[in-house]
Amino acid sequence: MPYRFSFDAKHGILRGQIEGKITAEELKEFYEAARELAVTTSPRGAIADFTGVTAFDFGRDTMLELAKFAPVLPDSNLPRVILVPSTEGFGLARTFQHQVQDKRPNVHVVHRLSEACAILGVQQPEFKAIPSPSR
Repeated sequence: MPYRFSFDAKHGILRGQIEGKITAEELKEFYEAARELAVTTSPRGAIADFTGVTAFDFGRDTMLELAKFAPVLPDSNLPRVILVPSTEGFGLARTFQHQVQDKRPNVHVVHRLSEACAILGVQQPEFKAIPSPSR
């Protein structure tokens, strides 16, 4: 499995990390797993962390399709941060952000974890691994 999840119970932040060369199907599976975990953890914010991704084996159409999925966090006011340092990934994430901005105005795309933490109002996150939903 190319992804894992952790939760900062003190600050209520769900973090999903995906790694390696990822396909459209793996991205969709990651998204759905995050959505399931959001139900059980009730986070006040989330980080989708793509810092470990070595290649994106999908394009803009996948991001447009993903934007039609139900949101990971049901409350549209809760902050969601997409952390992606690569230029290619940043552009794909911005495509997603643009598509969802009317329904999910609190989606942010950043290059560094420090930027994500600033948006979420956290200085020292305390992430602890949590099991991924069974697939």
